[in-house]
Amino acid sequence: MRLSRSPVLEALLPSDRSVLLGRAVSRRLTRGERLYVAGDSGNRLHLVVRGALKLTGADARGNETILFLALPGDLVGDVAAVDGRPQPLDAVAASPVTALGLDAELFAGALHRSADRDHAAAPGSGPGHGL
Repeated sequence: MRLSRSPVLEALLPSDRSVLLGRAVSRRLTRGERLYVAGDSGNRLHLVVRGALKLTGADARGNETILFLALPGDLVGDVAAVDGRPQPLDAVAASPVTALGLDAELFAGALHRSADRDHAAAPGSGPGHGL
């Protein structure tokens, strides 16, 4: 399976990205099938590899609104995965979809290490440059 480029995944340390993708779980969905629904746990985020996922919400009357269309390379469920809250939206296949389920804890750790690396590399962040 050819992975689509994802700016978020590309920003991770190569070793973290390798572990994260090595433990990923592939999901194939048919059109109309749900990847997750609002209220599901955020223990996984998903990388869209093929197809399109629509992220939808419903108002008090049950009317569905498409809030985002995720295409190859997009991550979905990442906010819930990082903040530990339930998924706020439904993710529904708008076409046949292949997505990789990524472990939320591994992803959060990788994000922190990447941020630490970027902070350490920033100009003026070395020893003697504090306030």
